[in-house]
Amino acid sequence: MESSAFEYIIKQKNEGGVIRNKVFALIGYVFVFVTLALVIVNLSAPLLHIPFLLLDLVFCAMVAFISWRFLCVEFEIVIAGGELTLTKLFGKSIRRRMTSIPINSISEIGIYDDAAYLKLCASSLQKDYIAVSSMSAPTIYYALFDEDKNRCVLYFELDERGMKRLKQENPSAFRRGNIR
Repeated sequence: MESSAFEYIIKQKNEGGVIRNKVFALIGYVFVFVTLALVIVNLSAPLLHIPFLLLDLVFCAMVAFISWRFLCVEFEIVIAGGELTLTKLFGKSIRRRMTSIPINSISEIGIYDDAAYLKLCASSLQKDYIAVSSMSAPTIYYALFDEDKNRCVLYFELDERGMKRLKQENPSAFRRGNIR
């Protein structure tokens, strides 16, 4: 086995719910700016309109700068020391660890296709972790494991080197014909 760590970053694509959330955020930023501008114009003296409108613009820009990063999501998969660690990155600066799985505790790893979908639907899964760029990505894998007495599934994307590393650490989890 290799002693070095393997890292893989998955950037979430702008589609579906991600686009919807970004559009709603932009509409919200404009709404807050316009609402504050109307309040400022109606409540302040005419000489103070420009300074207060500039403050309104600066405030809205700060809100957008701080909140936009939560709409730009990436996932980091790290394989090191017999563990698979999944971290969610917001705007490349805020990290939230989603889970850490001992690789030898993964009971099955396979390609997420129609047969896997039916099998996973029939299973009694309590928790799922999703670390994919898009659910329509060309190759999505799944991993079944137990966490805190709950049956869990991880949907993820990984390149060939990452899958090779997983196979080295837990060959029994790979079923014949499951991985290309």
